[in-house]
Amino acid sequence: HDISLLIPEVWCRMAPKERTAEWLIKNGELEKIDDYEVDTPEGKKTINASRLGYRITDKFVAHYFGRVFDNPAAAINEDMLKPELQSEEVFMDGIENLCDAQMKSALNYF
Repeated sequence: HDISLLIPEVWCRMAPKERTAEWLIKNGELEKIDDYEVDTPEGKKTINASRLGYRITDKFVAHYFGRVFDNPAAAINEDMLKPELQSEEVFMDGIENLCDAQMKSALNYF
């Protein structure tokens, strides 16, 4: 499913102040994603999850997706909001791919 198709519909139903990161963070509707460490056979490894920035919370879904859906939790569940709950291995691999792509892109400027 492509959630990105829903974002314009949700966004247009938000008041201008509700669209600000400051408002969303203050009200617990965006949460910061932090780096974390995992144990590997080679030792501790840092997963640079903070590269993703912030993500919407279940409070965001209930509040804003509720303006579009009768039961927003049925459309957007916890596993969709936190993909690391589906598969931490796949999530970590995705973060590593993102970091690699950012590094390659940045090196093109030097």
